[in-house]
Amino acid sequence: MASEIIQKGLEVRRILNEMAFHKENRIREIVGLPPLESWWSQCKAGVCSSIRACFCRVCCPCCIELPTIGEFCCPEGSFAFRLCTTGEYPHEVIKTFVCFVSGLLLSMGIFFFFCLQLEVNMELALAIAIFSGLFLSIGLAFFNTIRCLVLIALPNFASSKGRSFLIMYAMVLILNHPVQDFSHNLTVLTDAATCGQSMALNETKRLVEAATSPMVSIMSGIKVMLKCIQRLTDELRKAFKALLRAVEEIISVIEKVIKWLAGMTDVCNKNMGNPYKKCKKVSRPVVTKIRDIREMFYFNVSIDYRYIYTMNESRPYSEVRRAIMDEVNAKLSIVHIIQVLLDNVMCFTLLLVVIKAVLYRRKFLNKDNFDNCYVTKRLFEVEKRRQDMGKDGVFPLKLMETFRFIPTFSYMMTKNELRKLAKGLLFWLFGVFHAAYYIVCDYTLYWVLDLVRRHMDHTSSAGVPPHLQLHVKGQGPMADMYRSMVGVVEPAADDGLTIDSTTCLPNPKEPNYAVYKTVALVYLVTFFLTIFEAYLLRLQHVVANMYYPHREKARAVWLYNHILLTRNSFLVFTRKQVARKYKNEKAIEKFSILSRIAAKSKVFRAILKCMGRERKYCLSCGVEGAKEDMFRFTHCINCKSPYCNECFEELKNICTACMNPLDYGDVDGVSVEEDSSEDEEVRNISVSGTSEFTIA
Repeated sequence: MASEIIQKGLEVRRILNEMAFHKENRIREIVGLPPLESWWSQCKAGVCSSIRACFCRVCCPCCIELPTIGEFCCPEGSFAFRLCTTGEYPHEVIKTFVCFVSGLLLSMGIFFFFCLQLEVNMELALAIAIFSGLFLSIGLAFFNTIRCLVLIALPNFASSKGRSFLIMYAMVLILNHPVQDFSHNLTVLTDAATCGQSMALNETKRLVEAATSPMVSIMSGIKVMLKCIQRLTDELRKAFKALLRAVEEIISVIEKVIKWLAGMTDVCNKNMGNPYKKCKKVSRPVVTKIRDIREMFYFNVSIDYRYIYTMNESRPYSEVRRAIMDEVNAKLSIVHIIQVLLDNVMCFTLLLVVIKAVLYRRKFLNKDNFDNCYVTKRLFEVEKRRQDMGKDGVFPLKLMETFRFIPTFSYMMTKNELRKLAKGLLFWLFGVFHAAYYIVCDYTLYWVLDLVRRHMDHTSSAGVPPHLQLHVKGQGPMADMYRSMVGVVEPAADDGLTIDSTTCLPNPKEPNYAVYKTVALVYLVTFFLTIFEAYLLRLQHVVANMYYPHREKARAVWLYNHILLTRNSFLVFTRKQVARKYKNEKAIEKFSILSRIAAKSKVFRAILKCMGRERKYCLSCGVEGAKEDMFRFTHCINCKSPYCNECFEELKNICTACMNPLDYGDVDGVSVEEDSSEDEEVRNISVSGTSEFTIA
């Protein structure tokens, strides 16, 4: 229900608007004014008329007058015609809007470039983008000078300064990524080396401990065994001491008995013989057995071993690692300094491109010989004018002149352009080799470290063989006892020595291959810009001619006279003039010797300029005259362009440099538009007298 009410309300509003529109048109019709049409009606009428003309052109081309391409696409009086006609309100609005949007897009591009590519601080990039956005959007929308400078600056990116900006951008990418990765991998390599040294020290200590562990175990076992034997001998000593006391008591008893028997000895000796000999004979086997027992319990233990291990360490490996890292960082600090400098210089390089565009415009407006070697249609106009006056022309150009003076869109290059091409290629090759060196170093170091990490990622272990053994010599139960005791203390082999080197393996940073592709793309673009530099820089000449047509005519006249002055030698030129004078021809041109020498020598031309000798040329026929010559020349009050009196009279006192082509009859391809009476009065300026203005 609500939607129906809204729909009815909108329909009523549309009807009321149509009634008001028709009412206003009716009033205008009564008054005598043309009716108003909406932009949609004008666009629809233009499209319909174009379709109707196309249909008639295809179906019945003989019955209608065939329009031109411009008339067919933009019929006169249509909205499309007004949209494409300079000076019309729709054209100016669309042009201003497009230029304004272009300025905003350029500022956005500057912001993203500084923020994403150069990695500039966000606040600084935003400030630069806002300032450039205000300047570019307003300047492009309302000022022709800013438009001209921007259009001149765009081809400047193909010049050496523009290519320097692109190559510097590539170098910033290289310093931010490959060089940084290289320094990081170099740090990883240093860490791995110091870690390996520390691991070698620790594993050497472990190896020494593993080598001496069997000896330590044997020594400890022997010490335990000796303690046991010592305890056994102590017990035996106690037993023998007890036996000794018993024997001493027996001896004392025996002594007493002997004393008693002493008296009886002699009696017995006399009666039974000497008893000592008999006792000695009886006790000899007992003594022998006792000695055997002594030898059985006697043993001697001697240990003799040598192991020499010397390790001198002037300072710990932590300090060695820190010293190595400090030295590496000191070597790489210059890289970081260069990176910061390039980041800051890139902004000024971009500004240098703009400054070069400003200088080009200034030289174009003030110097006739600056970048003036291109044959344009204005040169042919001067040629036609001179032929009508019966004077010598310059066309067709001679063979050597075709290499010096070429059409703007010719595929050939001048000598200066070829020299720039050779320098540009040399500079490009130097930049390519420089970038390739850093990229190869980065990738090679990564490849070596990755190869080491992949092939040395394992743990090694080795057992320690028992290299010591005790031997017991001799036979008998005690030897067997010692042999069994020695078997108990024999060194047992350890589980082995395990070395884990994975903790010291390098873990390099993988290169950023996207940056490699970007750098390659930048250098590929700079290569094509170097090849096509000459053709792209010619667009500056075209843009400047489009915005300053009066300078185009003046420069064409200078180039025409320059070709005339440098074509033949002075003798050939004089001979032609004498021949013309002999034949009573009026078209006798006079060029001074100084003018001819100045045309062929830049140094002499500069000397003459410093001495105050300057020349001017007729903008129509190119005749030469002194700067102070106001008798044979007339200057336009509006643009100060010089004309010889003969040409100015034939042009009916109208300047062709600053006036509309309609004023002097050239109406080909020009729209007819009426201005206000005040504008018409300003535009139809006639200069019939001699002006006080001169040009340099």
